[in-house]
Amino acid sequence: MIYLIMRLRGLLLAAVVVLLAACGPRRMPIDLTPYVWPPSPLEPKIKLIRLIATDLDIRTPSTLEKLFGEESTMSFGKPHGIAVDKEGNIYVSDSYSRRVHVLNIEKQSIGELVNAYGWDVPLGVAVDDKNELVAVADAGANKVYIFDRRSRSIERIIGGEGGFRNPVGVAFDPDRKIIYINDSKIHEVHSYTLDGKFISKVAYAGAGVGDVYHPALMDTDNEGKLYVVDTMNFRLQIFDPTGGPTVAFGEHGDRPGMFARPKGVAVSDDGYVFVTDAAFGNFQIFDKNGMAYLYVGSPGRAPGRFNIPQGIAVDSKDRVFVVDQINKRVQVFQYLSERYKQSMSLEPAPAPAAGPKPQ
Repeated sequence: MIYLIMRLRGLLLAAVVVLLAACGPRRMPIDLTPYVWPPSPLEPKIKLIRLIATDLDIRTPSTLEKLFGEESTMSFGKPHGIAVDKEGNIYVSDSYSRRVHVLNIEKQSIGELVNAYGWDVPLGVAVDDKNELVAVADAGANKVYIFDRRSRSIERIIGGEGGFRNPVGVAFDPDRKIIYINDSKIHEVHSYTLDGKFISKVAYAGAGVGDVYHPALMDTDNEGKLYVVDTMNFRLQIFDPTGGPTVAFGEHGDRPGMFARPKGVAVSDDGYVFVTDAAFGNFQIFDKNGMAYLYVGSPGRAPGRFNIPQGIAVDSKDRVFVVDQINKRVQVFQYLSERYKQSMSLEPAPAPAAGPKPQ
């Protein structure tokens, strides 16, 4: 009997050793608190709060994964465009894997926009919360697909044979029920109704005011103004809601406020403009008048650094989502706006720790 018990103990110990050996390496959390801009002692305006590279950065590992090691089921290949809707769904286009991922941090959900016709080269992404739409520009298919945001089914398709030659950027004007689409190959920006009917050419090829040369991603603000990254003119073009050019800022150079290869743009609710630059490996923030306010990041692989940043989006919580393309991730920053500070001050204070009752 004693021999049998010892034998069982030995087998149990061996099983534990094998089990521990089989367990995969644990993902160590990264301390992101040091990553703030500008650095101390100046008052911080931006802080890094999350890195998203796989589904494991969104969801909680299962019990089996905690026991045997975590298994990733989603990762980025070559992410490009990004948009965020009012429910916190993050849409990320991936031209390498030919997918449009739909991620939600709060719900810990991972999904995708399924294109019944198949994705070719999905690039620009835009969300229209008011009219419940999501648009994706497919540069390979020369089409823009418009989805119902709730059902995630295709509502309509703009483009096709004889239409676009390289659609890259898309943006909605929800109040006027307009969608803007640019074509980087023919250097034009067009406007359409949400039903897909052509309205006008907003911008033509050229270097003058209102002209574009290799336009990239776009965004609109809450006043209906259109912001177009005019990549090879090294500037950002702004058009009024009627399509008329209002102002352009930026020039070729390596000082703050200048551009080398601008790619993505996003506008916060309070009017600040965020522009990524693939060559600089950063994003710059401009005020309402086009004055350089702050730049964030530099080339590299560490947190807060970028390797060809592309799309950028700012959500209703003033979180800034930046596609870090070659590093195959999305970096999430908190813009420390006045709205954000006020929301933090309104949060209830934590309950005091229990202690001895007063005598």
